[in-house]
Amino acid sequence: TFPPSQILKLRSIIPTGQNPLGSKNAVRRVITEWVKEVGKERLLYYAMSHRGQLRKLLFVWSNSLKKYVWYPLTTVDKEVLDVLMKPIDLDKVDMVDFNYLVSTVPKKEWHKYIDKVHFTPYALLSYAKSLAGVLGEDFVVDKLTTAKYLTSDKYFTAMIAVKGSYPKVAEKLKELYVKTVTDSYKNLVMPGLQLNKIVLVLDVSGSMEGVKYKVMAMVSPFAPLVKDLILFSDNYYHEDPKKLLSVDGIMQLLN
Repeated sequence: TFPPSQILKLRSIIPTGQNPLGSKNAVRRVITEWVKEVGKERLLYYAMSHRGQLRKLLFVWSNSLKKYVWYPLTTVDKEVLDVLMKPIDLDKVDMVDFNYLVSTVPKKEWHKYIDKVHFTPYALLSYAKSLAGVLGEDFVVDKLTTAKYLTSDKYFTAMIAVKGSYPKVAEKLKELYVKTVTDSYKNLVMPGLQLNKIVLVLDVSGSMEGVKYKVMAMVSPFAPLVKDLILFSDNYYHEDPKKLLSVDGIMQLLN
């Protein structure tokens, strides 16, 4: 009963290695069993709420036919395939995947269908800035209250994206980031663990420009364990590891 996103992740981590046929068979078994376990009604729900992910999962390249096909066709109900293949009449459905709305409806008309939209937590963060601009900050803050199971780096990078434009959304993302980091640290602290024993060395050179916020957010749960923080670019230099303990401190390290 895992959602399509989880099955896609599983498919992506099955190694091709030296035995691509074996990998394909493993993927086939996973998809086939998942389709059987989920059942038609749940698949119809996913076809509306996770349309893009389900299409990626069931729409694959056929070497023999030299084209993309629905797979495995024998185990997926035709009604589900019809929903995935045909354009959706947004005025006649009760639910729709947000990514479908984004790809088919102009921003200025989002408000007409937003009550029907199913937001995955990741989509909500990815489009937080656009949503705040079109539907207002209060709408996004309210939706963020129910966003769960995301890692600290996702909240942090989304916060950076909206920080200068939408302060209410940025503050909510900051709150969620701090909570996630705190919870992660609690899970790290185990009996017998020696605190302040880590020397953390981070690359902050130009090559890291696109991912430096994400990296900082990912290591921040370890902050209380760090005794020495070293950053390097053309040269290396020591920084106060306590800066990793706060959003403002991390921003100072990155600027």
